[in-house]
Amino acid sequence: MSLPSLSASGRGPGGWPVAARNPHHRTTPRRSALALLVAQALCLPAMAHAEDSATAADASTAGATADATAAAAATATQLDAVTVTGSRIARLDYASSSPLTSVTRETLRETGTSTLEEALNQLPQLGIGANKTNAGWGGTGQATLNLRGLGPQRNLVLLDGRRLQPATTDNVVDVNTIPYALIEDVQIITGGASAVYGSDAIAGVVNIRLKEDFEGIRLDSQFAQYGEGDGDTSDLALTLGGNFAEDRGNAVLSLSWSDRDGVDFMAREFFRKNPGGTDFRIQTGTYELGANLPTQAAVNQVFAQYGAAPGRVPVSPTTYLGFNDDGTLFSANKVPFNWRGPDGQLNNTGTQLNNLNQFSLIQVPLERHGAFGRVTYRITDDIQAYGQFNWSSLHSYVAAEGGNTGINVPVSNPFIPGDLRTILASRANPGADFRLHKRFQEAGPRTFERDFDNWQFLAGAKGSLHAINGSLDAYARNGSMRAR
Repeated sequence: MSLPSLSASGRGPGGWPVAARNPHHRTTPRRSALALLVAQALCLPAMAHAEDSATAADASTAGATADATAAAAATATQLDAVTVTGSRIARLDYASSSPLTSVTRETLRETGTSTLEEALNQLPQLGIGANKTNAGWGGTGQATLNLRGLGPQRNLVLLDGRRLQPATTDNVVDVNTIPYALIEDVQIITGGASAVYGSDAIAGVVNIRLKEDFEGIRLDSQFAQYGEGDGDTSDLALTLGGNFAEDRGNAVLSLSWSDRDGVDFMAREFFRKNPGGTDFRIQTGTYELGANLPTQAAVNQVFAQYGAAPGRVPVSPTTYLGFNDDGTLFSANKVPFNWRGPDGQLNNTGTQLNNLNQFSLIQVPLERHGAFGRVTYRITDDIQAYGQFNWSSLHSYVAAEGGNTGINVPVSNPFIPGDLRTILASRANPGADFRLHKRFQEAGPRTFERDFDNWQFLAGAKGSLHAINGSLDAYARNGSMRAR
């Protein structure tokens, strides 16, 4: 008897189950169980052999991994830092936890400026501090830095990480006392500095680093002039340095000189066209109505003679009346009226145009001399001793408008014009003195010639302390500032 062929799935050649095609074909439960037992017995030895092989392979792999790990650990070297070179130069500001800006010497020179404060003021972190345009009241010719616009008193200026001698009575540093020819770079911290340096560094810290181990002779010269042909600025610096004691020591000396011409306020068309202020204390004098007010009727009566409509000159405590040379009155503010003096003295907004700044300057003239010296000597491979001095002498000139004053004039004064007497007589207290304000421009400007002498001596030692994995920088300094 022939049996139908079976596929691996227990189906016949047509894909249908055998039982469905041959209803007479049956498989008993006893026969099926016996077949399963026989198959299991045949497979057990093979399965055991496969497990033993897998266990041996796993053990071999684990052993190889352990050996490789041990070999790698034996050859590993601990690194303090990893520097990736390429398109970016490794600098401290790339790894600092505080906002830090590094300005290199090349960047400073590319600005084309002759002073440090002019170069740094082009950075967005700095506002305008004292500079060459600070003429008039408060102008000194000194240069200060103003981080975040919080004022020069709120940022700290360091030289090689050490404090400098202040150049003013409020402990502000004149950055132009620093030898510009030796500057290597400038580091600016604008956040978190007060936690380290105290309240002097609320706005941040500017650390100026000088070049170390300078060798040779360097002569720097620069001349600048405005397009109008004025404001000449000349700078000259001579730097000498070299090593000694088999290169264990270094000495450097830098001498500098600067001379800057002033520029008058009236030397520019813009300021000639816009010279005014809001001060009504002109040369001829003005009368401030104040609290003892005259009547509006009396003011209308007087100014009606000059062609003014009633109320054209309002009566208020801030109304100013002036005197023409012919004895008539004019309104100095509230839209000036009846001014009979030179054209341009007053304009129709009531601002004074006799030009408070006509004697002032838009560039402060100065002459500066400076000297910086430093000696370093490496006592051991880890410890270096150093000493340095810094000296600067500055002479500057600034001018401000003529002086002014207010005086009380009695009504009995025989030189009071008749029109003014009429107005004074209408006051609530007609016998009281009246207040006259006058600026004495005819006496010329108020001038301020200042001399500043600034010096500092410093000595100390710095180096590495390998025992505690640290460093030291201990120094003593003495300095003085004299202004006259």
